[in-house]
Amino acid sequence: MQVPIHGISIMDTAYGPLHRDASLWILYDIIIQFFRDTIESIILYGAESWTLTKSLEKELNGCYTRLLRAALNIKWKDHVTNENLYGAVPQVTDTTRKRRLKFAGHCFRGSQVVSNLIFLQPSDGTRRRGRPA
Repeated sequence: MQVPIHGISIMDTAYGPLHRDASLWILYDIIIQFFRDTIESIILYGAESWTLTKSLEKELNGCYTRLLRAALNIKWKDHVTNENLYGAVPQVTDTTRKRRLKFAGHCFRGSQVVSNLIFLQPSDGTRRRGRPA
């Protein structure tokens, strides 16, 4: 008998993860891996250059959660919390921060011209006080 994917979360809520069938674990892992390899990479294309504000983080996390629920066929009426939904999957904003730090390190180790442009560290000169004339 084949159990639909949204049944996994219902079983987790009711019986805990110890009562899962081994084939459901494999199916769940395949879906999560496929989701992270395809959908996450499309969503985060160019995320290294984004400026993440609180409202953008909220929108991004909400979109990612909706897509993850759709991929796992979990309905809102199943009452699955986001902590149970994500499991070992990191939140998308955490992934974005890691990518930005990796990109900044890549640019810092690169040529000096690119490093100066990105980190903008003026080497000389000061601005006088007051309104510019």
